[in-house]
Amino acid sequence: MKMLRHSFQVSFGPTLALLAFACAVSTAPGCSSSFARIGPHTQMVVRIDPSANLGKPDARLPLLVSKSTSFPVHVEAHKADGSIDTGFNGFVRVSIKPGTVVALHGQHVDGRNVQLTAGVADGVVVETQSAYGDSRIWVEDVGYTPADPAGKQPPQCSDNVDNNGNGLVDFPADPGCAYANDDSEDTGTFATGASETVYFRSPRIADVRGFDPAVTGSGNGTVFPHEQVQIDTGWRGAGNFAFDTVVTRVAADGFYVDDTQNDYIDPANPAPGFGGVFAFTFSTPPRMRVCDRVKMLGGTASDFFGFTEIGFPTWLIEEWDPRLRHCGVPAPHVLTPTNVANLYPFESALVSVVTSGTISVHVTKKFGPAFMPLVNGVYTPGETATNCDFNHNGKVDFSNAEESACSVACDGNSTSPADLECSEYSSFAAHADFKLTVTDSTNNQSYKQQVNGSSAATFDPLALRGQPIRSFSGTIRYFSGGNQFTIEARCEDDIIVDPNTPDSDLFCSDADYEAHHLCKTLDGPPTTDAVPPAKRRLACVHARSFSDNNESSH
Repeated sequence: MKMLRHSFQVSFGPTLALLAFACAVSTAPGCSSSFARIGPHTQMVVRIDPSANLGKPDARLPLLVSKSTSFPVHVEAHKADGSIDTGFNGFVRVSIKPGTVVALHGQHVDGRNVQLTAGVADGVVVETQSAYGDSRIWVEDVGYTPADPAGKQPPQCSDNVDNNGNGLVDFPADPGCAYANDDSEDTGTFATGASETVYFRSPRIADVRGFDPAVTGSGNGTVFPHEQVQIDTGWRGAGNFAFDTVVTRVAADGFYVDDTQNDYIDPANPAPGFGGVFAFTFSTPPRMRVCDRVKMLGGTASDFFGFTEIGFPTWLIEEWDPRLRHCGVPAPHVLTPTNVANLYPFESALVSVVTSGTISVHVTKKFGPAFMPLVNGVYTPGETATNCDFNHNGKVDFSNAEESACSVACDGNSTSPADLECSEYSSFAAHADFKLTVTDSTNNQSYKQQVNGSSAATFDPLALRGQPIRSFSGTIRYFSGGNQFTIEARCEDDIIVDPNTPDSDLFCSDADYEAHHLCKTLDGPPTTDAVPPAKRRLACVHARSFSDNNESSH
């Protein structure tokens, strides 16, 4: 097969080659077969068939997370002079970075490994998935010779024999054993090669969250678990944004951002919702405020107890200047009894429960520090008696039959319905979590929504037991244990207690909008959210402050 494309090649430097030569002629104890042995082949060459579509920097291939993309490749082992090393007949490991190799197809393939014959492997088809950005197909000689563990002769790396005489036996003790089914205890040369660049689209937040419009129910977990990802935030350089990714909350342990183009719920939209994500920074990120626009964001994607987040993030922001642009924070999604069946699209986004029209919101009527009483042998929540922490350890112990039964009486389980007017007290005492009851009088539907108002110092939900409130807003967080979705208020602005608060105090006038840029106009495609008037006042927007290193000095 004739190959025309250039390839990217990686070879060993002179330092490593000299080290290998020194070990080859020395009997010193530090020189053993645990080190890679540099053979006559010093580099691998990988070329993708010219017929393959590799995309272009300005015409990128789609990012596929539920389907695969295949590339036919040609692999050669080269000597230092650039000629093919016809003496190399080993296996090489194939990968794509960034991305995942799903399978290899062709002759002499074994999993993600392919054997070269006389230094060449041709017609190998590399099936990839979740590749993004500027990606390359890599091959490496890791010294792996796959063998059948159930064969007549066990592989060298699981035969209880020190086959190479280095004093180390089998996987994982012998560093020459890549896996237990490796039939060679010797390390490879680690000669490496990479293909030309394949240009894929970079992932947006919805992609990292795992949403795929072709897969029903997707978006419940990242498709890049424990992988470094660089998120497309819309920034194209020189102040140009194709779309906006805006900071919606700065928290004590990180920050929340929202891809505002994707984060609206419309069944006709190819990427409804899934616009929010949390970046975990261990502490409050400095010099960041709500309304800042994110230019770059990368980090390790993971699902922390089911909550998708970006760990160890790196970022670059454009600080918000209200004289130059609107804030850009989207209006919260309004939750009702009819749209809470699936809250995953809202995870990490701004949401609200609002008393408006036929929807009413109140703090649960049963909420208090007294222990929940037994009534005729059944735990029964009382008006001020919803505490299930009978052993005083600060939490509900579900291995304790009494505490577990008490919790079920309040919050239900798979076989018992929840008491829609009960907030279990120990959860409030330990974490400030409590419940709101949301009811639609049109069809008399109700549900309980867990919320947390600890960021609002003057808010006392216990004193409001059973009373209606106007609205409760914030970012929504998922936790796989207990009550999964919790609305966390960002500051006191997010909680409006007085149910008679007029719309004028919730929403912006045209004058406010034009003068201060502190409102979000709900332009764009229609949504299924029950969003009241067209302009909503932004909350928790604080002026940026700077410390003076010379303050109080003379």
